Amino acid sequence: MNLRIKENFILNIFLFIFLIVYLHTLYPAPGGRVNAGDSMKWQFIGKVFGTPHPTGYPLFIILSSLFARIPLPIQLFIKVNLISTIFAILTLFFLYKTLRLLSLKIFPSLISTSIFAFGEIFWSQATEAEVYTLNSFFISLILYLLILWKVKKDEKALSLSIFFLILSLSNHITISLFFPSVLTFILSLSPKSLFQKRTIFYLIFSLFILILLYTFLILRSNSSIYSEFPIKNLKDFIYFISGGEWKRSLGFFHLSSIKTGMIKFISSIPSNITIPSLIFFVLGIFNFFKDLRVFFLLFFSTLLFLFFPLFYSIRDVEVNYIPLYFFIVIFISSGMDLLLGLKFSKPLKKFLSLLLLSIPVFLSISNYKELKIEESYWGDWIKVVFSSFKRDTIFIPDYINYDQDMALCYGVFGLDFIKKNNFVISEHFPCRERIIEDYLEGKEISLRGFKLKKNMKIVCFDEGIALELSKKYKVEKRVLSGKVKIPYFRISIERD
Repeated sequence: MNLRIKENFILNIFLFIFLIVYLHTLYPAPGGRVNAGDSMKWQFIGKVFGTPHPTGYPLFIILSSLFARIPLPIQLFIKVNLISTIFAILTLFFLYKTLRLLSLKIFPSLISTSIFAFGEIFWSQATEAEVYTLNSFFISLILYLLILWKVKKDEKALSLSIFFLILSLSNHITISLFFPSVLTFILSLSPKSLFQKRTIFYLIFSLFILILLYTFLILRSNSSIYSEFPIKNLKDFIYFISGGEWKRSLGFFHLSSIKTGMIKFISSIPSNITIPSLIFFVLGIFNFFKDLRVFFLLFFSTLLFLFFPLFYSIRDVEVNYIPLYFFIVIFISSGMDLLLGLKFSKPLKKFLSLLLLSIPVFLSISNYKELKIEESYWGDWIKVVFSSFKRDTIFIPDYINYDQDMALCYGVFGLDFIKKNNFVISEHFPCRERIIEDYLEGKEISLRGFKLKKNMKIVCFDEGIALELSKKYKVEKRVLSGKVKIPYFRISIERD
């Protein structure tokens, strides 16, 4: 059998194993492990072409809209979860191909790709609805094209890398951390290549697509039934795409932020690459010294993707480690390649190979126990609520419970309960108390094109709003019973 055909056959077997494992551990309900609220949002927002939180993610919204409309008899959340799975597999494919372009041998390339595949964070994001495997796909594809350009002198590969680099901004803005490394790498090899007609054409074309995607987002932000941030002017747009909402979560140059961030990152190492792999990481750094341009591209990218999450104080900051671990794994592969290239006896080399193989095997077994989930609280919660209130209901979520808010939105918008005249007054509606009071007083209420009918049931999960309304109206505390018990307040039009 031809060596290349044999290698591709082995690679396809590995990718098939990864796919089977990911499908087997696909999150079994609306929501996700890391950030249930965000995952539920991604699972319904494409269906209504809505506008999420900054920075908008228009490419992912369009993809989720397409997947939501796939005519297959599977639930909505599964369709959208599959986006993450597909781009995870593509990430692993281009990671392996990049390692081989860097002249690393087949065995260490497969082992290090498996380490990344079975790392807890990447595995979790490959099996639930989120934007992070699409982001890692762009990083892996761009890096592959850059190395292909360097190794094969393929100018088209450079033009494509520029195209996808710009396009990637339509998914996750943190990929801009990759820009300095890429630009430095290109300038160090061939500055004039940036000014070739093909490269300029691809650059302009990618900017045109990027503008189109964000124009779509602006239009939908003012017309969709679900919009977290209506964009009215240029100031709003800049605030939105720059992630203005999250800037307060950045603690640049605060020692406490660095300390907390470093502790979180270090504590994530055992479940993502394992401690022994750090030895190969260090060896890999020295091994790449033979090509300083590639070394600086990889090492500078590693530092930049480490820098950002150290200062970013959000509850699911660990998902931002994915690009960092992607580059770390490349160094690990280089270190393994260096070790296996040394002159050892055949028995010792076999022993070392088994030792290296044990790393992804260990990760797969230990992380499987954490990631294989049979039941979901929010999945059960949604079933209980929407089996109890099937039509003509206004839901008011708890203002401080984001996950609950998204669970109600998933039921109303994702499961089409809006067609049965159900509606949720999300936390993103300003003056929620005023809306309910106006409705109770008999005024006509139209919310983003949806007209509230008279005599709808009002189900409130926010104790503060219920307490305020109880001063004027009849409010009863009740409990929904099922797989989970759910306390709520029933608000009546009767004056108390």
